[in-house]
Amino acid sequence: QFIAGSITAWWIYVKLGSAWHYIYFPLNIDIYVGWLIIPIVILIVMFTANAVNIADGMDGLAGGMLISSFSALMLLSWINGFGEIAILNATVVGALATYTYFNIKPARFMMGDVGSLGLGALFAVNTIAIGEIGSIFFLGFLFYIEAITVLIQVLGRYIFNKKIFKMAPIHHHFELNGWTEEKTIMRFWVIN
Repeated sequence: QFIAGSITAWWIYVKLGSAWHYIYFPLNIDIYVGWLIIPIVILIVMFTANAVNIADGMDGLAGGMLISSFSALMLLSWINGFGEIAILNATVVGALATYTYFNIKPARFMMGDVGSLGLGALFAVNTIAIGEIGSIFFLGFLFYIEAITVLIQVLGRYIFNKKIFKMAPIHHHFELNGWTEEKTIMRFWVIN
């Protein structure tokens, strides 16, 4: 993960020029970060890969959420003039639709770490490559919520010696509160 993030960060900082030393947010907010783009990109690639991996805890959850995230990314790629990346993202959406069909409960295929980490890293790198680094948190915010709940749970256990959630990540918290697996997954898909 660190190597993938480092290669992406190096390419952006060295090869793509000074226009890529900014983080562009929606509503025309531009923040110049200069060389800090390197650790920012590494962190985003690693955190996103792990966030998708954490969300892959119920049958169909990660696949369904990735479909909507990559669909939005496909449209942004097309609108921003990155046709090749839009085609790549459309291919990923098609593959995820087929995968998710067979991953819905009872799952006949599993994504595993290779799939979830790879798709999370691809999602981050594609978002960065089209200059939408500031939009990544909107495109995949439930993945980040899943990962942040794990961090909160770990910090709560070590600092306060108590659990904040019944179980982390948060999709298991809802399940322990009486939601069925199907209800949890469908709510996450709709919210995403």
